[in-house]
Amino acid sequence: PADRALEQGLAERGLLDRLQRVDHQLAHVASAVFTSGFDHCLGVSLDGYGSGAAGSVYSWEAGKLSLLGRIPFPHSLGAFYQRATTALGFKALRHEGKVLGLAAFGDPAILHDRVRARFEDHGDFFRFKSAHDILIERGLARRHRREDVAAAYQQVLEEVTTRFLKPFLEHTGHTRVALAGGVASNVKLNQRIAEIPGVAHVG
Repeated sequence: PADRALEQGLAERGLLDRLQRVDHQLAHVASAVFTSGFDHCLGVSLDGYGSGAAGSVYSWEAGKLSLLGRIPFPHSLGAFYQRATTALGFKALRHEGKVLGLAAFGDPAILHDRVRARFEDHGDFFRFKSAHDILIERGLARRHRREDVAAAYQQVLEEVTTRFLKPFLEHTGHTRVALAGGVASNVKLNQRIAEIPGVAHVG
């Protein structure tokens, strides 16, 4: 319905022939790369879902974006963090920042191993096991302090993301990273990416 309304509105204004559809993850990466000021970098999109994927990694060099890898849905870091947000009583897609703030007051070690066990390495991306089972987060939230749940989810988000990105950085030799997508709003995660050995700048 939204697509039809868009097309109808453009047609009424004689602009339908100018409509161009772009891959969701590519659009995220382009928005980061083209505004970063970097002449070469790793372009990274991390979000919940878009165009059949939950993220992508590109190399930006010599004015060209080259796809290096995609994170297939449902192996989504955005969905992972959203489920924790909802289970802790906040609104997904709005209050993830509150989970980040809450995490600073918790002990990640209490639940780290249980939360980290939901991910396993799978070739050039990670596999998020039981990705659609919200009952896991709800169960943890019922039995443990909200701060400790938030702290574990934050720490695991940082660990999985940096582990995922390191091989791409090593392969390309890039020292700069341009981030986009909803997960890139997590400033603590951005700090951890900036701390990966060899990374000089994150934008």
